[in-house]
Amino acid sequence: MSICVLGRLWCVLVLAIAAAGVKAQSINVDLDIGFGPPEVGNGAPSGSFGGAAGQPGFWNRVDALDMGPTFLAGLDAQQTSAFMTATYSGFAGGSGGGPNTGDWKLLLDDYTTIFGGPKEFKFSGLQPGVYALYVYAVVPGGVAVRPVEVHVGGADPPNPQTVWGPMPGNSARLYVTHSLHFVRIEMGEELTALLTGPQFPQGVVNGFQLVLVAEPCSALVLCGGALLLALGRRR
Repeated sequence: MSICVLGRLWCVLVLAIAAAGVKAQSINVDLDIGFGPPEVGNGAPSGSFGGAAGQPGFWNRVDALDMGPTFLAGLDAQQTSAFMTATYSGFAGGSGGGPNTGDWKLLLDDYTTIFGGPKEFKFSGLQPGVYALYVYAVVPGGVAVRPVEVHVGGADPPNPQTVWGPMPGNSARLYVTHSLHFVRIEMGEELTALLTGPQFPQGVVNGFQLVLVAEPCSALVLCGGALLLALGRRR
């Protein structure tokens, strides 16, 4: 078999492995009010909606007051090994006003509050790799400014980050609607986000996006490249 054919086969294998990993462990989560019409944010965004991460696919509709464990589906709506737990918060809410419409309203206009101290979310059962974590923490309505500090365990600086608001309307802006954290997760580790906000009136959390941006198969890619190079030199 020629080195060219080997190279093509290797590229197909690597792409298949990478696609399978991203499909399985990139996850969208909407913290949902669970009642009322879509006009107050009830319901999950559509699969065509990518959010701040530009990541379309299935959105997990998680009850805003559910402490879990809640098992999470990937972008293909198939169950993954990942699950989320949370500490107790005050209440769930939604907003019928403000500048958002459509999928942006479904994601950002309902929430759980940060009440009685910091609120912690844990993502467990993740496959190893480097993740980008988007944390939505903006008050609906378009006028309120309630700073929410987000600290993600082991994340690259800046860590913590603060989300301020106010809601821009049908768009996402870093530090206005969400924070963005990059963190490497090893086998068996949890991804933990600790959120601290004002108590009166309360800060809020709207949802999350987890994007698997690098994974262990990158080592496999390097080994494969070295093998192809060696074969080419021998040839």
